[in-house]
Amino acid sequence: MMKPKWIESQRVERVRRFSLAGRPRDVFPLLCPVREYEWIPSWSCVMAYSESGVAELDAVFQTVGPLRKKIVWTLITFEPDQLVEYLMVAGRDMVVRLSIWLANGASESTDITWRMLFTAMSLPGKTILARHFSEEKFAAMLELREKELRHFLATGTMLFPTAAQGNDVPRNGGSHGEGHRYLDGAQALRPSEPLPCPAALDRSVNGWTKPGPGSASRKQRNALRRLDYWKAEGLAILCWILFKGMRLGGDNSSKSADRRRRRQLRGYMMEGQAGSEDAPADSPGARA
Repeated sequence: MMKPKWIESQRVERVRRFSLAGRPRDVFPLLCPVREYEWIPSWSCVMAYSESGVAELDAVFQTVGPLRKKIVWTLITFEPDQLVEYLMVAGRDMVVRLSIWLANGASESTDITWRMLFTAMSLPGKTILARHFSEEKFAAMLELREKELRHFLATGTMLFPTAAQGNDVPRNGGSHGEGHRYLDGAQALRPSEPLPCPAALDRSVNGWTKPGPGSASRKQRNALRRLDYWKAEGLAILCWILFKGMRLGGDNSSKSADRRRRRQLRGYMMEGQAGSEDAPADSPGARA
């Protein structure tokens, strides 16, 4: 009887609970990859499928995580004002299930339970899990998400608007819910973006940092790597002009030239010996 093959994986659960001033119907729509552009400065994604243009059951979007790995998110549970769940698949390295429950609290508040279930299936996945999702870093990340949500619900603005303005990821429109990119002609996301989930993990949590002022820009590095047909053709012509007069050691003409020089040298030596024998006895060539 055949049996399935098992791999050694690591399962970690992280949970945090907090309350927000506002009803669930006000909070729930913000837990959407499109609406998160309104309240998370560092968030960025590429929408792959959504008939409504926002979060809905079976909606799919993409992000880029550490090591430039493509992350595919699917919305698997959609219960308005109560529960939203996303399943993240990061290649063969990790699977994450994000579950966010909302309940009515006291004085028109919302009680939120934020749960992330990690399954790391490879050494890179286990490394990311250990470095970026420890209990301390998870608590710090959720504390920031709580502050951002609280600020947006109270003011209708982003907590760190300057950070959002400094984000140079190309966007299709304004900064309030219209900044998502769809897959038609979409550009790849920057690796400096957060390890993605619908809660947009912070740069300080996932370990990605922007290049310093002294480092080359991404466009400059790409320009150095690019070499189209005409550049290659010009480089080949330049090499031919510079090195056409040089002959390599293995060339047949070089070998024949060496043989001619050796024959000439032997001829000079033989002439010198013959002259010595014919010289008079009192000449310098005849003295011992």
